Amino acid sequence: MKKYYRSKEIYTEDGVIDGYLVVENDKIVAIISNDEKIIDYYDYSDYKILPGIIDTHNHGTNGWSMLGEFAASDRKTEIIGYLKALGSEGVTSVLPTATIDFFPALADVKEAGFNDGAEILGIHSEGPWLNRVGEKGIRPVNPYPPVDIKLAEKMNKDARGYLKMVGMASEIPGIDKIRDYFKSKGVTIAVAHTDGNYQVTKEAIDNGVTVATHLCNVMTGIHHRDFGCLGACMTDKRVWAELICDGLHVCNEMLKFVYDVKGKDLIIMISDCTALSGMKPGYYQNDFLGGLIHVTEDGFVLDENGRLRGSSKPVVYGMRNLVKNLNIPLSDVSQMASYNPAKCHGFLTTKGSLKKHKDADFIILDNEIMLQKTFVKGNCVYDINEKHDYFSPYMNELINKEKKEK
Repeated sequence: MKKYYRSKEIYTEDGVIDGYLVVENDKIVAIISNDEKIIDYYDYSDYKILPGIIDTHNHGTNGWSMLGEFAASDRKTEIIGYLKALGSEGVTSVLPTATIDFFPALADVKEAGFNDGAEILGIHSEGPWLNRVGEKGIRPVNPYPPVDIKLAEKMNKDARGYLKMVGMASEIPGIDKIRDYFKSKGVTIAVAHTDGNYQVTKEAIDNGVTVATHLCNVMTGIHHRDFGCLGACMTDKRVWAELICDGLHVCNEMLKFVYDVKGKDLIIMISDCTALSGMKPGYYQNDFLGGLIHVTEDGFVLDENGRLRGSSKPVVYGMRNLVKNLNIPLSDVSQMASYNPAKCHGFLTTKGSLKKHKDADFIILDNEIMLQKTFVKGNCVYDINEKHDYFSPYMNELINKEKKEK
């Protein structure tokens, strides 16, 4: 049975259409103009219909974590709660950015075909070969993380073919062995958490790096005597740039500069969210969270040394920031949040845009770029009018236990 979704602003590959998005089962079967006489339809005339968000760098959200420790009784429960919570943020597809011990469970959930939240497209491993811990931290890492090809082989085996991207610091001695191994398996190579300068980064790009992990953050910046990793990645057209657009990790003036220089065709909006996303402002401390953590009123997540510890804002928040505060067209923003990640990671035939024959992954936004509904393969997985708490009850138990012990 076909379903018709009416909107004056349907953001398609061919522009913004005033008409109907037509869905049958899990696919888009047509996008037709308002000239058609449709009687039975879902009326979103005063809202916008956009492709679902594809978040390719996300460690967790709403108390659910893909980083080693987890609060639920088992990893599969943690993953399912995580995917449902992502749906409440407009994310229809994700590359969970996980620690290696999560890989088998992520592969299990992927193969089980879970469809009540964001869909797992593959797995992203940020590291473990990293060499910089942030602008306010100790850098570089000493000693370097050991280059262990057996660990790389284990990662690939545990992921069962779903490992899509691995981030690494280009200056680590011997890292070329790791890079070349993953390249031979069809894995995208990203430069991440690096103290490498411009020349080191350019050599890495020449040898297969195609993504810059959260551009600007945790990499050498632009200097007038060395253009740095940032300069190399921002100006090289072979490199896709992940970008956290919350206005916190990268200030708005810099976001606009990156947009002007890198261009809408090579930026991939990401969240870099962790389990701390969705937590109320305050101080938290336990081993699960990694020690003392401060969630500020502005949304910063900081460790006890004042370093950033991931983001607390989803991609849709960054979309709103770019549109409302930087006046970047919503069509460009949508491309950076959906089309570009799908193209970068090889999913453009089924994901990333509203087009006939593609999966019916779409979101409904109001004029303030606030999320109203999320659809994954035609299934509504989030509705703002249905009151549901997506925050992990297991994390709540840990937080409450911590308060009682104090």
